[in-house]
Parts: sequence; C-alpha cells; structure tokens
Amino acid sequence: ARAVAAGYHGVFAPDHLFPPGRTEGPTLDPFSVLSAVAASHQELHVGTLVTRASIRHAGLLAKLGASLDHLSRGRAILGVGAGDAASKAEHDAFGFPFRPARERVAAMEETALALRALFGGRPWPGGAHVPAITGPLLPPGRPELWIGGRSDAVLEAAGRTADAWNGWSMDAGSFRAAADAVRRAA
Repeated sequence: ARAVAAGYHGVFAPDHLFPPGRTEGPTLDPFSVLSAVAASHQELHVGTLVTRASIRHAGLLAKLGASLDHLSRGRAILGVGAGDAASKAEHDAFGFPFRPARERVAAMEETALALRALFGGRPWPGGAHVPAITGPLLPPGRPELWIGGRSDAVLEAAGRTADAWNGWSMDAGSFRAAADAVRRAA
C-alpha cells in the first residue's frame, strides 16, 4: 500500500531460503507473497529480483512464473539470476549443489531460453544444463523475463535472452558501462 501511495510502478521480492547475509531467520516464498500483493493491488507490477536458476528447476520456475502472471493479469516480472558467493550458504543448507560461476551462469542462460520456449507454448528440447521439458504450460503465461547480476557473463546473457536487466550496488558510471554491455549483447 505504501508503494502505491508513493507512485511506484511495481514491487519485487527476493528469492532466498533465509535472509540474505544470514544463516537463520524467517523469509517467505516470493511467489506466494507476490500473488497476495497482486491480488490486493491491481495497479502494481510484481516480480522476483531475483530467483536463482540454481535452486529452481526451469520447469517449476516456468509454472511459478506463468501462475504469477495469470494471477496478476499480466503484471508479473520474472527476474532470474545465477547466484554468487553469498548464495553458497543457502545451497549448502538446503542440499543444492553450488557449481562454479561459469556453470551457474550457463545454467541461468539456458533456464532463460527454456522459459522463453515454454512461455511461447513450445517445448524445450533440452541442453547441457536444463533437460528437455515438453510442457504444456497451463495456465499459459508470459511474464517479462529479467536477468539480474553484474558479471560480464551475466550482462552478455541478459542481452541475449532477457527483456530487461537488473543491476545493483553500482555507481552511475559503472551502471552506464554495464547497461552498454547489455545493449551490445542484445
């Protein structure tokens, strides 16, 4: 309600298994929270910033994103990331493998491509990191797909696969350079 009163266009929720920077404490599932927000505030877009491809299978993520898009009447934004060193504790605590950065970024990009196929009503034929997914995805949904992160590899993947890019903790010059890298890759 405060976001609406302040004139914000949308609100976002992080996808963490416990609060960022901590190894204990409560945190809610972002898709549940965002569904409640979407139902209560029809003027707001709702999205994840970001859900990590390393903890959500592409097929499940497609279903969650499409459901959120359906429930929000087309106002969903699905932000996907590869995770960084700060994510390792969550992976360890919940039994998810924490792969090297290059593999996490490759899996994130392949997840984005699989999501694009499924959101478009097509099966995903499978790849090196994301197995084949036949679908269909019902109910259908086509949330905006954002890629979040700051590494060069993530910026390039965002330009190739995403509708938008999310970056943070940068000064204006660094942000401009990163945005230029995304544009070049696009």
